[in-house]
Amino acid sequence: MTMLIALVMAFLGWSSAGVFLGWVQPENTGRALIRFGMVAMFAIMVALAKPHISWAGEFRSDWLIQTVDGYVSLPRMINANTLPIWLADLCYWSWFHVQSAALVWACWSDHGRRLLLAWVMLWTFGGTVLALLLSSSGPFYAEGLTQTGSVSAAWQARLAEAWCSGRQFPGSGISAMPSMHVGVACLVALAAYNRRYWLWPAALAFLMLTQIVTVVQGWHWSIDGYVSIVLAMLAWMISDG
Repeated sequence: MTMLIALVMAFLGWSSAGVFLGWVQPENTGRALIRFGMVAMFAIMVALAKPHISWAGEFRSDWLIQTVDGYVSLPRMINANTLPIWLADLCYWSWFHVQSAALVWACWSDHGRRLLLAWVMLWTFGGTVLALLLSSSGPFYAEGLTQTGSVSAAWQARLAEAWCSGRQFPGSGISAMPSMHVGVACLVALAAYNRRYWLWPAALAFLMLTQIVTVVQGWHWSIDGYVSIVLAMLAWMISDG
């Protein structure tokens, strides 16, 4: 539900500011509302489905992904001490707002259809189908790797408690493969390169930092991010048309 709340806040905030500053055209309000309604409904379905994915998959692919990751992972010098805790938390949790801002832009923009389609495809086939087929929990749960004292560590403990107790809530499921944080960040970078080239360096830097942070904080193995980047690129290519 965190994603849905961020989406609503972003839509109201960015839309109001956009109309006031002339970034968006009021005559596009109807289309923007329809698109946002569809995005919000899809986000709700994803949040409701996520707990069931972890239950159905039972993390049966942890051993396989962990083994493969040993050959393709980020250098071992990247660990929980690589980044300050506050910076890692800031990057990880700001992802919700970056995703929301990009989707709000796509709802209003004449050129936003491609990003919306790619986003839906990425969550459908990456965050749902592949997450079920390659069900995994990630380094925090499989190996106990995380940045202690971080906001993410507290949230990881809460997710573990919800899963073990059976009292899950929308969006509470545990799913590491593929990394949707990295995948969505990749889509944002592709959209920036395609439509807002001056934002591309910042979007690319955010993508790289997100890949590192998800590994540092124990959410994902490196390969989770690599796979999601490939999926995001495929979704972006398919949605062109």
